[in-house]
Amino acid sequence: MNKSGITFGIIFVVIGLVCLGLGYFMYSKITWLYFEGNEASGTVVGYSIDHKWRYQEQDISYPVVEFVTDRSIKLNAVVRIGFAEPNYSVGEKVTVYYNPLNPHDVLSFSFVHFFIPLILLIGVGLLFFLFGATGLIALARGKDTLLANSKKGKVDKF
Repeated sequence: MNKSGITFGIIFVVIGLVCLGLGYFMYSKITWLYFEGNEASGTVVGYSIDHKWRYQEQDISYPVVEFVTDRSIKLNAVVRIGFAEPNYSVGEKVTVYYNPLNPHDVLSFSFVHFFIPLILLIGVGLLFFLFGATGLIALARGKDTLLANSKKGKVDKF
């Protein structure tokens, strides 16, 4: 059996499972806030800039949204999805979904910013997993065929 083939197969399966796990975590968090969280209308009041994370030599900016909770508390919260180029203008009205137990846990819903990366992550995870699993199955079947042929004396000897 080809040890490097097994190693690559296992690595691909693990990468696929990690991507699928991250995708499931993102999906469950996003959908929980969207369906179970509270909705509020807010206004973008600025950006919080993270200098640690960069994309194409640009800092990542996270919108700061001012909104009023269902308990009439006015909050400024940082949306957890950041952008290399600001997506919202200061003063722009946005709909936010927040955790009622922790109103600073805020998402601003956008299909493009949430579900496209999620679909890509799950798609890449499935491809890696299926490619690795198919390779491992092919190697295992090749071993079974080799053993069966060797018992019948049909294996070429070097």
